Amino acid sequence: MTKNTGINLLVLLFFILLSIIMLWPLPLHMADAFVSHVDPLLNTWIFDWDTYQLFKDPFHLFDANIFFPLKNTLAFSEHMIVLSLIAFPVSLVSGNPILGYNFVQLLAYLLCGFAVYLLVYHLTKSRIAGIVAGIIFAFSPYRFRQIGHIQNIMVFWTPLSLLYLHKAIKKPSWKYVLLFALFFVLQALSCGYLGVFLAIAVGIFVLYYLIFMPRANIAPFFKKLVISAILSGLIIAPFLVPYLQVKKEHRFARTVGSNIQFSANILGYATISRFNKNVFYEAQSVENRIAINMTDRGKLRPKGRGLFPGIMTIMLATMAFLFPPYASRFPSRIRTAEKTVNSLLLFVVGVAGIIILNRGLVFSIAGIKISLMHLTNPLYLIIFLFIAKLVLSRFTLCNFDDEKNSTAIHQNFYLFLGVFTCILTFGPKVFYITHDFGTGPYMILYKNIVLFKGIRVPERFGIFVMLALSVLAGYGAAKVLAMIKLRGKVILSCFILAFLVYEFICVPFPYEKISREPAEVYKWLASSKEEFAILEFPLIKLQTNKYYMYWSILHRKNLANGSSGFNPPIFNQLRKIAHERGPFPHREFIQYVKTQVPVKYLILHLQSFSDTDKEEILKNASQFPEDLKLVEVFKQDDYVYEVIY
Repeated sequence: MTKNTGINLLVLLFFILLSIIMLWPLPLHMADAFVSHVDPLLNTWIFDWDTYQLFKDPFHLFDANIFFPLKNTLAFSEHMIVLSLIAFPVSLVSGNPILGYNFVQLLAYLLCGFAVYLLVYHLTKSRIAGIVAGIIFAFSPYRFRQIGHIQNIMVFWTPLSLLYLHKAIKKPSWKYVLLFALFFVLQALSCGYLGVFLAIAVGIFVLYYLIFMPRANIAPFFKKLVISAILSGLIIAPFLVPYLQVKKEHRFARTVGSNIQFSANILGYATISRFNKNVFYEAQSVENRIAINMTDRGKLRPKGRGLFPGIMTIMLATMAFLFPPYASRFPSRIRTAEKTVNSLLLFVVGVAGIIILNRGLVFSIAGIKISLMHLTNPLYLIIFLFIAKLVLSRFTLCNFDDEKNSTAIHQNFYLFLGVFTCILTFGPKVFYITHDFGTGPYMILYKNIVLFKGIRVPERFGIFVMLALSVLAGYGAAKVLAMIKLRGKVILSCFILAFLVYEFICVPFPYEKISREPAEVYKWLASSKEEFAILEFPLIKLQTNKYYMYWSILHRKNLANGSSGFNPPIFNQLRKIAHERGPFPHREFIQYVKTQVPVKYLILHLQSFSDTDKEEILKNASQFPEDLKLVEVFKQDDYVYEVIY
């Protein structure tokens, strides 16, 4: 074992211990609890279905046992095949899918921290800077806010992809390019959302570094990159086809209205996760969350919040740019042009800030009234000026092998990546609380890239905002630590690390217990080797349907129930008929079941109903002896009716 490997293993151990601390006391309850009971139930079912069907019938992987009798129902949500395979050994050995899910969740935090450490250590050559960046990326308030969406927190493939892209542009070997392609594929097959977002980030990366790459490296780099892209596409394509089929068959597309609702609000960057216990800004954050929540009432407004990156993150990222890493020796006209662009950029950013804070900007020049009420033009101008700044950097930072110049090159890239993805988090329209500042650049992507029609939550571009800020904060930490002596360096490093942990702490982390003892009716279903479909009632609450999906892991029967990222019209109509068309069950409901969702059994879970309602439901069911036959009654107030055709 080399010295470098040994140190990296110690850093990995550090992130393991820190992840256990930051998620405490969940590590004590990994076998029987979830941090959030909503999506973890759905995702646990997906993990189990993936591995079950891969070994049973891989060519019908997407024909999941929900929303019977529809096909490709796994494609109504993320398939998460890679995460499922990671969880599989733990679930198989323990016989506990909850433990498998929580194992992946713990890995998501420690491996994200370690992956960003490797990236920033490669860029800065400072291990402390890498650890600082890893903590910021892994445990920021935004990441804890996403904890219920495991596909959005298990993203360590993304920094590893960028790491090997950085290595490939310096030395375009097959090893680095293929490792990049491997991690890109793993990210795309872990979360389709982030696969699309990563593809955009990679496109920006390639176009940006094309300006600075040594000419001798360009041809071999692009040759290998194109071949690896083709191979990656061939691997990803079979998993993409079912989504395109669902889009065509069900005319599925996320609307602009849906995008707006799940976009970031500008004020959201001043709010923290509801899990965060830090006293520095909790009161202000609560006030801001209330302001944003008020936008959800009656009108379609963005509700994205919990995006505040942290005080120390902002300070360190700012430090990265306070000390210029290079001294330009180029003609004065180039330096003047660059300074002009930088000044214009700061001016436009300032104007955009004034527009946001004042809900518009109105002033007069020589008696002419000028009114700026929208952010559309300033946002596009910011992007344009950033591009101009990057082009001019080609002349002032042309020596890619010079350490100081390469530092500035990398910093500029992550600054642009952070700004660009931050703008995309605002979605089709940019809002500050309830004030509409007009259309954002996201609309261009929505209209011209077909995959964006399937994206519901633009705010999830925030993961790249945090990645960019983490890298910049790493640079800032490296610069600050390089200016002081060893003793002071140790003290300051400990202070920064301790401050970050305190700032991001969520202990004790809330969790919810999940019963592992199945109801008797599910044991009865599991005892039958016959293949058939069932419909469980009540079905009005989507959360209840996720419990039905979870317990189908035991019995493996097809469900007419379901809850996913996309709920098909046939199921929405079934819910409406069952709960809104008179006393249940009624003739219209029974007829709909027979013609549209031909299940064998109707299972009534009546334990949550009052005695009066329970008696009425059973009385109504008895009025259809030619359609419903009572076959089993279980002590938990579960009634099984066979549907007679």
